[in-house]
Amino acid sequence: MLEISIIIPVYNAESYIERCLQSIISSSVPEGSYEIIAVDDSSSDRSLELLQKMEGQIPQLHVYHRRKAGPGGARNLGMNYAKGRYIMFVDADDYINTASFSHLLSLLISQYDQDIVGFDYLKVDSEGNEKPYSNQLLPYCREMSGAEYMNMQQPLGILWGYFFNRRFVLKNNLKFQEKIAHSDEDFVSRAFCVAETVTFLPVLLYYY
Repeated sequence: MLEISIIIPVYNAESYIERCLQSIISSSVPEGSYEIIAVDDSSSDRSLELLQKMEGQIPQLHVYHRRKAGPGGARNLGMNYAKGRYIMFVDADDYINTASFSHLLSLLISQYDQDIVGFDYLKVDSEGNEKPYSNQLLPYCREMSGAEYMNMQQPLGILWGYFFNRRFVLKNNLKFQEKIAHSDEDFVSRAFCVAETVTFLPVLLYYY
């Protein structure tokens, strides 16, 4: 079962993309349970060259190229190719917690079918110092609608803080606005408005 499609928009990320990919593929998760879709948005550095080289070495990596569509356009293209039950968005200059990713995919995610599943994340500086990204207290392991959650507090407009059920995305025709700033915040807000089931897991997964 392909549980997760990880979509990575890439623009001039040659200094970071290998670290990002290694944090994912270093997990003990079987290759057949996830895929990585990297979309190069007309990088002017060696990003596309590096991705194409790694594509030949990493079976679950699929590389595409889009001409100057911005991160929203790159993510839209990635969603067109996604086949997993859930979609996760990762930024090329960030990385994930390898152990938590293994735990999620091996033991937890198959038990969930909510429209949106959130998890924990940290800010990390160039020296490796960690601190909370937000002081919001998430309602862990409690199911509610997106509207109920927004009555409690505004969802952070961060794509990488959530898994989005692909069936839910398709049903509601959720896409990114292209070539605009803050397309991620727009997508998250619209997703929570129509989500019937939302839950948060106390799992530290993402390093921003």
